[in-house]
Amino acid sequence: ILEGSVQLQQLTDQRLLIEGERLVWTPVESRIVIDRQPRVLDSRSQLSAERFVLMEDRDQLRLDGPTRLLHWPERRSPKTAAETEILGGSGFWNLQTGHLNVAGPVTATRSNSSRLTAASLQGDTSAQVLDLVQPVRLDLGADGGSVTAGTTRWHYAEQRFHSSAPVEGRRKTMRMQGVGFVLDEQQSTLLVTSDCQLQQPEEQLEAQQCLWNWRTQQIVARSDAQQLEGRLGDDDRFQFDPPTGRVRSQFRLESSPINRSSGTSNRPVSF
Repeated sequence: ILEGSVQLQQLTDQRLLIEGERLVWTPVESRIVIDRQPRVLDSRSQLSAERFVLMEDRDQLRLDGPTRLLHWPERRSPKTAAETEILGGSGFWNLQTGHLNVAGPVTATRSNSSRLTAASLQGDTSAQVLDLVQPVRLDLGADGGSVTAGTTRWHYAEQRFHSSAPVEGRRKTMRMQGVGFVLDEQQSTLLVTSDCQLQQPEEQLEAQQCLWNWRTQQIVARSDAQQLEGRLGDDDRFQFDPPTGRVRSQFRLESSPINRSSGTSNRPVSF
């Protein structure tokens, strides 16, 4: 039993530093328990829980109790606040492979006022990626709207999300949905990669792909060789600039009952 500022240094792989205020080592069981203020440190992250149980023969770290992961964009420093804070339940972390599994619910808050939630997460800390298990919701902050999606991969060092699952982005009365997306926080863009639909009250636009910049409110819709560009106006409705070349539109007027006074019927009309 070791007590008081205990440090356990990993000499290979990720070269992690495990710290705590009490360590109980049972060599015959290849087990180390740190049950007072345990935390794991690397150059950019800090992971903590209520108790650590390290199985030495498997390089497996069990995380008991609420788990907290802090991440810095450059280098971890006690003088600067972390860019991302992730909170979850108990989990397991392989110190050799970097595989991380944390039970949910999972909540992450960011320095840019955005917030995300997921049912649970799995990831690879050596590759700096986390898989957020559906349902996933990302609130963009500062009235930037929200994004809901299926299971999503988060490249947290690159501030980028991507998935092949269905996605829906909302901002007040505007809605953009489709299948598959890439969200780039550095560029403030959401790209719906297929089957895109832009909807607002009484209007709808369909395209193969849609790109929305929630900082500039610019929107681009693409289908084959055609492209429409527009933006969300002050009234939170999207408006597109007239495209070059001819436009083919189709309208349909709904049928109504026969006008018996005139003896005529208003049939559907298409243009």
